[in-house]
Amino acid sequence: MYLKAIEIIGFKSFADKVRLNFEPGVSCIVGPNGCGKSNVIDSVRWAIGEMSWKSLRSSSMVDIIFNGTRKRPPLNMAQVNMVFDNSSKKLPIDFNEVTVSRKIYRSGESEYFLNRVQCRLKDIREMFLDTGIGGEGYAIIDQGSVNQLLESTPEQRREMFEEVAGVSKYKAKREEAVRKLERVDMDIARLSDTLALIAEQIKKLDSEARKARLYQKYREELKESEIALSLENIKNHDAEIQTAAAQLEPILKEIEDANNSVSALEGQVAALDLNLTHKQKELSQFNENISSAKYQIGLLEGAIQNCQNLSGELALQMKTAEAEKEVGLARLAELGPALQELKNKIKTAEEEYAPLQERYNQKYAQVTANEQALKEAQNQVERASAEASEISQKQLELSGKIALEESSCSHEEANLISLERTLQSQRERASALAKETEKLEAVLREKETLVASVKENQNKAETALSELRLKIRSLEENLNNLRGKRASLNAKMQMIQTQGKNDPYWVGTKLVEESGIAGIRGTLRKYLKFKEEYSLNIEEALGKFLDSVLADNLDCVRKAITLLKQNGKARCRFIILSSVPKAVKGESLVNGAAVTGLIEYPAELAGLVEYISSSYNAEGGEVAGGFWISGGAAGVKSPEAYWGEEESVKKELQQISREEDSLNKELDLANTDLTRTESELKTLRAKYQEESISLNSLKNDAVLHKRTLRDIEQANEQITKNKAEVSARMALRKEKAAQMKLSLTNLTSICEQAKNNVEAARAKRETLQREEQALKIEIEQANAKLYEAKIKKNNLELDLKTSSSEEQSLKEAQNKRAESLLKAGERIKTLEAEKLSSQAKLAAQRDTLAQLELAENKMRGDLNSIKTDFDAKNTSLNKCKARINELTLKAHDLENTLSNHRRQKTAVINNLLESWNITQQEAQMKWGDVKVDYERVKMMRKRIENMGAVNMTAPEEYDALTQRNDFLKKQIEDLNSAKRDLKSAITKINATTRENFKYTFEQVRTHFKNIYQTLFVGGEAELILTNPENLLETGIEIIVQPPGKKLLNISALSGGEKALTVVSLLFAFFTHNPSPFCILDEADAPLDEANVERFTGLIKEFSKKTQFIVVTHNKRTMEAAQMLYGVTMEESGVSKVLSLNLKDQDARTRRLVAAASE
Repeated sequence: MYLKAIEIIGFKSFADKVRLNFEPGVSCIVGPNGCGKSNVIDSVRWAIGEMSWKSLRSSSMVDIIFNGTRKRPPLNMAQVNMVFDNSSKKLPIDFNEVTVSRKIYRSGESEYFLNRVQCRLKDIREMFLDTGIGGEGYAIIDQGSVNQLLESTPEQRREMFEEVAGVSKYKAKREEAVRKLERVDMDIARLSDTLALIAEQIKKLDSEARKARLYQKYREELKESEIALSLENIKNHDAEIQTAAAQLEPILKEIEDANNSVSALEGQVAALDLNLTHKQKELSQFNENISSAKYQIGLLEGAIQNCQNLSGELALQMKTAEAEKEVGLARLAELGPALQELKNKIKTAEEEYAPLQERYNQKYAQVTANEQALKEAQNQVERASAEASEISQKQLELSGKIALEESSCSHEEANLISLERTLQSQRERASALAKETEKLEAVLREKETLVASVKENQNKAETALSELRLKIRSLEENLNNLRGKRASLNAKMQMIQTQGKNDPYWVGTKLVEESGIAGIRGTLRKYLKFKEEYSLNIEEALGKFLDSVLADNLDCVRKAITLLKQNGKARCRFIILSSVPKAVKGESLVNGAAVTGLIEYPAELAGLVEYISSSYNAEGGEVAGGFWISGGAAGVKSPEAYWGEEESVKKELQQISREEDSLNKELDLANTDLTRTESELKTLRAKYQEESISLNSLKNDAVLHKRTLRDIEQANEQITKNKAEVSARMALRKEKAAQMKLSLTNLTSICEQAKNNVEAARAKRETLQREEQALKIEIEQANAKLYEAKIKKNNLELDLKTSSSEEQSLKEAQNKRAESLLKAGERIKTLEAEKLSSQAKLAAQRDTLAQLELAENKMRGDLNSIKTDFDAKNTSLNKCKARINELTLKAHDLENTLSNHRRQKTAVINNLLESWNITQQEAQMKWGDVKVDYERVKMMRKRIENMGAVNMTAPEEYDALTQRNDFLKKQIEDLNSAKRDLKSAITKINATTRENFKYTFEQVRTHFKNIYQTLFVGGEAELILTNPENLLETGIEIIVQPPGKKLLNISALSGGEKALTVVSLLFAFFTHNPSPFCILDEADAPLDEANVERFTGLIKEFSKKTQFIVVTHNKRTMEAAQMLYGVTMEESGVSKVLSLNLKDQDARTRRLVAAASE
C-alpha cells in the first residue's frame, strides 16, 4: 500500500487544482520559504481528519479555504483528495484503489467521502486505525513535531506506542464497551423506576375494575332492548335498500346495453380507423408507384430518341460508303481497258525511254507531292469523322440527361403534392392535439389545486401532531415532576413512620385505627381543620387531646385496650364522646382570640372542642389558659411533629395522586389524539402521495402532449422546408433541362458543321485522288516515252503492274466498304430492335401508369367513403356516451342512496358487533321477536350515563401491566446478563491490550537502541515505563546518552540531537510496524552533513517497505529521492507545483554518457 496521488483544490495557497502523483520510494518536496510546501503536509493531515485549526496553522477552520489575492477573488470551497494503492488490502476495504476526500465550505460545513461516497469522519478514522496514518499516528512528522513529541507527557507519548502496537482498535472497542456499560446501568435504573410506577398503577386499577364490572352488569341488562332496537333499524334500512335497488336495476341494465353498444361502436370505429390508416398507406404506395412509372417512361422515351438519332447517323454513313463504292467500281471499270492498252503499248514504249527522262522526273515529283496531299486529306477526313461521331455521342448523352431531368421534375412534383397532403394532415392532428392539451391543462390545474389543498391539510395535521407531541412532552415532564414530589413525600412519610415506630402511643394509635373495632373513629386531629400558621398554637392548646382516638363509648375503648395489651408495646389515649361534659368558660391569662375560633370542626364534635379549648386564648404567638401560658420563639416545631405531619403528608400525597390521575387522563387523551392525528396524517400523506402521483401522471401526459405537439410542429417545419427544397430542386432541374436543350441545339448546329467538314474533306480527297490518277497516267505516258527504247517494255510492265496493284487495292477497299456496310446494317437492325423493345416497354409503362391512376382514383373514393362511415360511427358513439353519462348520474344518485342506507345499516351492525359483540344473524335468532320497551331503555341509559367515565379496559390493563411487570423484570435480567458480558469483554480487551502493548514496547525499545547507536555512532538510549504494574495507563519516558556525554534528560539535548532521537524512535516504529507512507516536514533541518548522510541512508533502507515524502531544503536529501516536486509562487499568494522524475533523468544521463563513451 502507498499514497498514489494528492489532489488539492482551494486549500490555503493552492487556488488552482494541483495533483501530485507519487511512486513507491522517496519523493522530495522542495522550494523557497513561504511558497506553500508545508501546506501540502497540512492538506494531508486535514484530509485524514485533523479537527484542530491551530494544528493546521490557521486562525479558524474556514481560513484554510483560499482567501483571495489582489488579482484573484476568494474561493467558497476547499477540497483535498488522497488516492491510495490498496492492492495489499492493508486498509479494511475491498478496493484496489481507495480515494479519501474532504470538503469544507465557507459556511463551516464539512463533508467526507470514501471512493466518492459520502461517509462520516468516524469511518475514515476507523479505516486508518493501526496503520500509523491516523490522528494519533506516527506517519506524519511536521514542523514542531520533534519538540512536541519529546516535550509531551509520558501518557501522551503512550498514544503513539498504542498505534504502533495495533491496540488503537482495541482501545476504541473498550471505550465503546464502557459507554455501552454506562447505558446498560442507566437502562437498569430506568426500568427499576418503571417497575415501581407499574406497581402503583396496578394498585390504582383495582377500583376501576370494580366499577367496570358494575357497568358491565348494567350493559347486559340494556343489551336486549338495544339489540332489538338495532334490529328494527336494520329492517327499515333493508326496506329502503330494496326500493332503491328496484329503481337502480333497469337503469344499470340500460347502462350495460349502452356500454355494449359503445363497445361495438368503438370496435367498429377502431376497425374503420385501422382500415383508414391502411388505405392511406396504400394510397401513398400508389403515389410512389405512379411517380416511379413516370420516371421509367421518361427513361424509355430518352432511350427511343437515342436509338433514332444513332440510326440516322449510321444511315448517313452507309450512304457515304455507297457513293465511295460507286466511285471505286467506276475506277475498276476504267482500269480494265487501260490495262489492255498498256499491254499493247509495251512494245512501243520500249523505244521512247531516253528523251522523256526529265519529264518523268518532274511528273514523279508531282505524284509524290500529290500523295502527301492525299494522305493529309485522308487524315483530315478521319479527324472530321471522329469529331462528328463525338458530337453525335454528346447529343445522345445530352438527350438522355434532358429526359432524366424532365422525369425527375415530374417525380419531384408528385413528391410536392404528397408533402402538401401530409402537411395538411399534420396540421389537423396538431389542432386536435392542442384542444386535448387545453383540456388536460384544465384538469391539471384542478388536480394541482386538490394536491395543494391536501398538502395544506397535511401541513395542518403535522402542525397539530407537533403541538400534541409538545403537549405530551410537557405532560410527561409535569408527571415526572409529580412523581419526584411523590417520591420525596414517600421518603418523608417513611421517615415519619420510622420515628413513629419508636413512640408506643403512635404505634398504639395506628393499631387501634386499623383494627376495625366498631365505634372507633380515629384521632381528633383528622376531624379538625386549621391554618398552618396556627398549628403551633393549636397543638399547645389542645395538647395530647389532639392525637387522642375518638370513641363512641367505653365498650369499644375496652376492646381497643385489650388489643393494645395483646400487642405488648403499644399505648393509646381515648376520648369517649358519650362522656364529654359540657363546656365551662374559664378565665385566660391573655386577652386574645379564642382558640376555638381558629378551628373548623364537624358539628357533632362541637361539645368536645368547646370543652377542651373554650378557656384558651392565643395572641402574638402566646397561648394561655386559666393557670398556664406558653410562648417563646416563633417558627419552631414540636419534637413530636410527626403526629401532625403524617396527616399533612398523606393529604399532599392524595393531592398528588389526584393530579397524577388528571395528568394521566389528559395524557391518555393526548395520546389518543396523537394516534388519531398520526392516523389522519398517514391517510393524508397516502392521499397526498396518491394525488401527487396522479398529478405527476397528468403532468407527464401534458408534457407528452406538448412534446408531441412540438414534434408535429417541428415535423411541419421540416415538411415546409422539404417543400421549399423540392420546389427549389424542381426549379433547378427545369432550369438545367432548359440549359441542356439549349446546349443540344448548339450541338446540333455544331454537328451539322462537322458533317459539312467531313463532306468537304472527302471531296478534297476525291479530287486529289483524281489528280493522282491523272498524274499517274501522265507519268506512265512519260515513262513509256522515256523507255520507248530499251526499257519501254519494262516501264509498260511496271505500269501494268501498278495498274494491277491499283485494281487490287480498289478491290480490297471495295471489300472493306462492303464489310463496313454490313456492320452498319447490323447495328441499325440492333438499334431498331432496341427501339421496338423500348417502345413496347414504354407502352407497357403507360398502360401501368393508366391503371395505377385509375386504381388511385378508386382508392381515393374508397377512402372518402371510409371517412364518411367513420364520422357517422363517431357521432353515434358520442351520442351513446352522452346517454351513458346521463344514466350514470341517475345510477350514481341511487347508488348514493343505497350506499347511505347500507352504510347506516352497516353502522348498526357494526355497533351490534362493537357494543354487544354479536352478529346480526345471532341477534335475529335470539331477539328478533322482542318488543322494545323504550321507557326501560331510557332508564338504563340514564343509569349508565350517571356512572360517568368507565374504564372498561381496567381488567385487561391490569393483566397487561402484570405482563409488562414480568417483561420488565426479564429485561432487567437480560441487562444484567449483558452487563456481565460487557465486563467480560472489557476484561478480554484489557488482557489483549496489555499483551500487545508489552510485546510492542519491548520490540520498539530494542530497535530504538540499535537505530540510535547507528545514527549517533555510539551512545545509549532507553525507553522506560512510568508505571509497569498498570500497562493500560502507564506512560513512557525517553532517556538518551549521546556518545561522550553524561546521561541527559531529553530537554537538555541540542536541536540536532533531538531530531536524531525522534528519527530513531520513528524508524524503530517502522521496524516493528511499517506505515504505508511517512511524511517528514524539514526533519533534517537541524542536521549537519554527516548526520544527513546517515539520515538519508536510513530513509533509503526503509523505503523498500515504506513510502517517504520529505519536505526539505537539503541537497543531500534531494539526491536520495526518485521524484522532486518544486513548489513555487510565481503569482503572489498562489502556489504552483512542478515535478521532475530523477529516475528518468538519471537513465537519460547514463544513456548520454554511454553514447559519448562510444
